Amino acid sequence: MSTPPPDVPLESSEPDGCGQLHPKESPELIKRKLQEFHEFVKEMPQDETAGVHQAQDKCPDQLDDDFKLMFLRAEVFHVDLAAKRYCKYWERRIERFGPDKAFLPLTLDGAFKDDHVAINLGFMQPLGTREPNTGRPLILVDPSHQDRSQHTRESLCRSLWYMVHSVLKDDDVAQRKGVVLVVTGKTVKFGQFDRAQAKMNMESISGCLPLRISVAHMCHPPKFFAIVFAVMKLFLGDTVRKRIRVHSGSDKHVVKTLEKKFGLTKDVLPTELSGAIVVDHQGWVKKRQDAGL
Repeated sequence: MSTPPPDVPLESSEPDGCGQLHPKESPELIKRKLQEFHEFVKEMPQDETAGVHQAQDKCPDQLDDDFKLMFLRAEVFHVDLAAKRYCKYWERRIERFGPDKAFLPLTLDGAFKDDHVAINLGFMQPLGTREPNTGRPLILVDPSHQDRSQHTRESLCRSLWYMVHSVLKDDDVAQRKGVVLVVTGKTVKFGQFDRAQAKMNMESISGCLPLRISVAHMCHPPKFFAIVFAVMKLFLGDTVRKRIRVHSGSDKHVVKTLEKKFGLTKDVLPTELSGAIVVDHQGWVKKRQDAGL
């Protein structure tokens, strides 16, 4: 959902470069919408809130207002959609992590203690840079960093959960305005395409994780991209599908397009896309583990 409800003021009446409108937040708005959110969840059918009730019993400290606010922001303060996303999140979290880990803290030594291999492979990597005009964080997605001999589908999917939460935590801009995905298909092989994996990942993104994707730049798509995209579209909502931009051609042409049309200069792009950012993903993971994150 890109348009806030009528009772939510806007930062601007004009959509931004990604076609999004952003709520003008205030303490009063947040307080009111959180109250509406709580009431809506209470009235939802029991079969839809079973996961939420388990979380309330087993990890109530994780269910604070800051956590719930991420879901409201993901749905630009549409309370009904945010509440449904919140309930779907807990349903999926229990399904993906199992009852023994689903309620643990979302840290490398907690809920992700069995996923270090998949996380270190770097299927998804926060770049530590931001879209110059909006401050949205950039995330690199490299499908070639999949190796089914080293991880299960479930573990790779959980690695996606870790990356999303690491980017969203304590980052108001990421929560309010979304993130920019930069996908490189340069070295991916057809054998690495896994329909079941794609379905699992997309189910976590669409209507589940409190992630607002502003735009996904698919750079240097492989020859079989049309087949992959046809499958992906089955699991993505209309809003996310409309956010995908495909960039083909030489390195020079792709970089020029990203800068001229989207304001993504070389100094915010990774070397994988002829940018200036050298990503030390494993070093980033180690620092987070040492910090207890």
